[in-house]
Amino acid sequence: MNPTSPFSLCVMAIIALSLQWHDAKPSAWLAACALVSTHVMLYFKEPLFAFVLTLAGARLILRWWNMPPDRRSLRSAIASSPVDLGIVLLALGFLALYFGTKEQAFTHRQVRPVAWSYGAIYLLAVIVAIPFWRALGLVP
Repeated sequence: MNPTSPFSLCVMAIIALSLQWHDAKPSAWLAACALVSTHVMLYFKEPLFAFVLTLAGARLILRWWNMPPDRRSLRSAIASSPVDLGIVLLALGFLALYFGTKEQAFTHRQVRPVAWSYGAIYLLAVIVAIPFWRALGLVP
């Protein structure tokens, strides 16, 4: 799939918009939308992990940089945007799996059913985690 295909562009737009809307008005559903869209995009077009990693990593770094110097800490930057941390961790995990096998441990056709199953489990985990995130105060 071409990174500039309509599907890829739509998923990238969903990620960017859900993050922007989540910043304006935090919502567990927008956070889940950003994470699930990232997950879908990584499975359909592997090299796009660079896009999501750059986007989420830059957002974390800019949050840290824009904090007052006396309150600047990595913990505060992460606490202000746990969704970005989730996207970074998801992309890094995918990066480790993708390049750790040197793209020779399996073919895409062989792993596609496993990917869909993992995606369904991931979606269920995000939905189940929303009350936990609320309890921790990460999302309202």
